Amino acid sequence: MQVNADALTSLQVFENESHASMHSDKTKEGLSLFGILNDTKTTLGRALLRSWLLRPSLLLTVINSRLDAVECFSSPENIVTANTMHNHLKGIRNMPRIMNMLKTGRGRLSDWQGLVKFTFYMAMLRESLTELHEAEKVDVVVKLNDALDIACYRDIGTRINEIVDWEESSSTGRVCVRAHIDEDLDNRKHMYHGINSVLSNVAEQISNKIPPDYASSLNVVYFPQLGYLICIPMPERWRTEGGIDVLDGWTFQFSSDEFVYFKSNEMRDMDSHIGDLHSLIVDRELEIIHALLEEILAHQKSISGACDACAELDCLLSFATASRTNNYTRPEIVEENIINIKRGRHPLQEQVVDTFIENDARMIGGAGFGVRSSEEWNSIILCTGSNACGKSIYLKQIALIQIMAQVGCFVPAESATLGLVDKIFTRVSTRESVSKVQSAFMIDLNQVSLALRNSTARSLIILDEFGKGTLATDGAGIFCGVLKHLLNRRKDCPKVLVATHFHDVFREDILDPQELPITFCHMQVMFTASDGRTMSTDGDDESTSTRILPGDKITYLYRVAKGLSLDSHAAKCAEKFGVPPQIVQRARYVSELISSHELGQLLDEEMTEQEKRDLQESEEICRRFLQWDLQADIDVDVKKKLREVLGRKDST
Repeated sequence: MQVNADALTSLQVFENESHASMHSDKTKEGLSLFGILNDTKTTLGRALLRSWLLRPSLLLTVINSRLDAVECFSSPENIVTANTMHNHLKGIRNMPRIMNMLKTGRGRLSDWQGLVKFTFYMAMLRESLTELHEAEKVDVVVKLNDALDIACYRDIGTRINEIVDWEESSSTGRVCVRAHIDEDLDNRKHMYHGINSVLSNVAEQISNKIPPDYASSLNVVYFPQLGYLICIPMPERWRTEGGIDVLDGWTFQFSSDEFVYFKSNEMRDMDSHIGDLHSLIVDRELEIIHALLEEILAHQKSISGACDACAELDCLLSFATASRTNNYTRPEIVEENIINIKRGRHPLQEQVVDTFIENDARMIGGAGFGVRSSEEWNSIILCTGSNACGKSIYLKQIALIQIMAQVGCFVPAESATLGLVDKIFTRVSTRESVSKVQSAFMIDLNQVSLALRNSTARSLIILDEFGKGTLATDGAGIFCGVLKHLLNRRKDCPKVLVATHFHDVFREDILDPQELPITFCHMQVMFTASDGRTMSTDGDDESTSTRILPGDKITYLYRVAKGLSLDSHAAKCAEKFGVPPQIVQRARYVSELISSHELGQLLDEEMTEQEKRDLQESEEICRRFLQWDLQADIDVDVKKKLREVLGRKDST
């Protein structure tokens, strides 16, 4: 399925939230479909889930295979085993990255530890697979059984533990080899660990040979790259006299403020016979580790296949967890180009409200002009209703349910029979940017243009209040033109979800509800009158428009019903959400005058005495200002003159 960036943003498939600290550029996943479904335990599983949501599948076999796995993992007898398997996946790190680091010689101790943990948890995972009930035909289980070569992984883990000395490696910060693996390495390590006593003995022998007054003490030290050196404290006479006394057979190397270092014949003998022990030990350990790595890389393909299977298992276990937690049900995916949802819910909205009202939806692709389905289904659902009554949520939940079904997850509905959708286009939110050099309405037109040029009979288009960014008459005309164009495609008409407040277009000569193959519906609201009576916009197939008085209260029912609602109740919505009552009252009065074509009455409205006095005072000020001869009064005091014009006697 093709889902462009606008659709991903409008439907909140992904939602990045910035860090609370302004000094951090890190982000986290906010309230989104990915955040709801993501309970993955591995890096590979998280990346795979993201790719599934970006590109939902169009293959029935793949979708049904995933749904079978989710159903298996969600069954009561498998819940404990599924949770155990998911916990085993926690121990699996990003193995492709680890193998690449080891292969390029940049592997650290933590990478070797990750490889050993991988072999251990693979064995645990394989054991858990045998405890699943009725999982023999689940594709991901079969794939895992084929990919998990437990004997191979056990040999790899055993071989690494036999060679790597974890305790010494932790203290040195590099990968070290255990004792009794290589005799030459053991001898070098034995000599290296006893080098302090050897250096002490050599220092004692040399001190017996030098003159007693030459140095108060003497040490033999080792420097990488320089070898073994004699170290004596810097005498005060060498500092003051400016010369260092060198004995026969000794060679001056360098000095510091406190010590002087020499090379003698004994030191040269130690360089040739003992050498750079540390470098020799490290080089030999690298040779052994490299040989071990060659053995492991022979099984790289098997490890890669197991990682891919584990990533898929991680996603499906995450789907199963989300389905159990949120009470999702398995959808039925069919070849027919239909959407039939019973008691559907919005997967995100239901997370943030106490009660979510479930609604049905059914539509079929390719039912334009001249094409009628056997059950009188239509390709276009047009939803009307009050402002803030839930129209957008209703449209979005249908698209989200379709996406969830095609990635292989259960859906928030009592039941859902869904055909495949190849593309989803939306005109819901306008993402404005100065870099686009486009107005908000032009951005909306681009989104609709993209949908018209690329949609097929299996596509899904969402148009939420398209046309509101320009003059009402022009916007309504473009809106009607788009719907008529889509219906004129006949068998190629895509599935379209529409919400609008252009109530004037539902006329016999424009969009006739009686003639067009469009499913007209509205979101119900209930009004409570000042005398306690209740009335609602309920209707069967007839258009409804209830006259609401200023004292009535509005209650949103969020329930979809047949027919049109020809009033947006904008004034009641404004009143409910905090707009001052006097503004709402004035807006309602002006709206009534416009609808009755009596806007001229505003010119004949009576003014209060105060308003008349204010108007008269303003007129007198204007007259005095117009009488001011600016050319004649060039040298006049401007402030004083302005006070006269304004009729003020004070200096303010």
